[in-house]
Amino acid sequence: MMANEAWMEMWPNVIYLASNPRTSDHSPLILQSTDERNVGNSIFRFDNFLLKALDFLSRVEDVWRHHIHGIVFYYKKTKLLKLVFRNLRKAKGDLARNVEQAAGFLANIQQLLKDNVNCDLLLELEKCCRLVYSKAVAQEQRMHKQRAKLKWLKEGDVCSRTFFLENQSLQSSGKIDLQFLLPWVKHTISNVEAAALSQNISDQEVKEAMFDIAEDKSTRLDGLSSGFFKAAWSMVGAKVTKAVKEFYSTGCLLKQVNESVLALIPKFEIPREVADYRPIACCNVIYKVIMRIMVTRMKGVLQKLIDSIQNAFVPGRSISGNILSAQELLLEYNQMRLPPRCALKINLKKAYDTVEWGFVTANLKLISSWSSARARARAL
Repeated sequence: MMANEAWMEMWPNVIYLASNPRTSDHSPLILQSTDERNVGNSIFRFDNFLLKALDFLSRVEDVWRHHIHGIVFYYKKTKLLKLVFRNLRKAKGDLARNVEQAAGFLANIQQLLKDNVNCDLLLELEKCCRLVYSKAVAQEQRMHKQRAKLKWLKEGDVCSRTFFLENQSLQSSGKIDLQFLLPWVKHTISNVEAAALSQNISDQEVKEAMFDIAEDKSTRLDGLSSGFFKAAWSMVGAKVTKAVKEFYSTGCLLKQVNESVLALIPKFEIPREVADYRPIACCNVIYKVIMRIMVTRMKGVLQKLIDSIQNAFVPGRSISGNILSAQELLLEYNQMRLPPRCALKINLKKAYDTVEWGFVTANLKLISSWSSARARARAL
């Protein structure tokens, strides 16, 4: 069986089986896309990051100097060393958790430094926390590098695509579930809030969403504006409400409702390339009603899903506030008494330029058990 890299990324846990032919002259081939085998305790593997332990050599010497007769000395001594290294490895704790804790301590100190820039004690603590964090990261990276078994991997090139693919293939027998990432997801909603968001849509919600849409918006593929639906609501309201409710109950959306007109608005008087245009999606009115209901319901939990520094989503703030804050921070950035640091100017793309629905739905799954929201997101 042959498979390319893209296929292996999509199906990392696939199992290929060739069964016995029995009475046939061909062997049946079986592809199992999920591996449900229980993974037991792994055999002992020495982790190279233990070489950096201060008492590494002394521990080895304590075991190796014992006199054992016969050829079995090697086996018995290595067996004793396994116990020593297991205990040493256990003393190191969970490397990922060590990195998380070190990052947390460093973040707390840096947060305090924002209000006390001239505090020598905090500056010294930050320096110590930086060293602890760097050491924890180095230990974790060395372990992953060793398990990837790439002798040609350069130092520091620990986040390359090849490194990721090799680790992915080696870990296919013990797949990491999305719940593994849950401790790093800080913005979540409770099951009660998710249930409230999933409540049945009322007729009043549909009507309010429709009447909140401006009447002078450009018409879409169906040619109907919100003004038409408002004026004829006594006749069309029941059908429109039924269509919206059906989407919220089934998660399925008609292709005709999901069709949009993409209008390109020039940013300059003489546009020369595609990037010089601002794309505007002209959606159908029913689609807008669906989205407005979702947005209205999300407002109640929005403060739990975003960070306070995301000014574009915080009422009363402007997206330019972060720009002004960055300028103030950079005014005294090159002072000699501060620790060495750098600033990166990154050109961030719009979300719709690189959106990947698999990533969106995976994040929704981590945020809450709101399964209906994932189905609706895929449909929209």
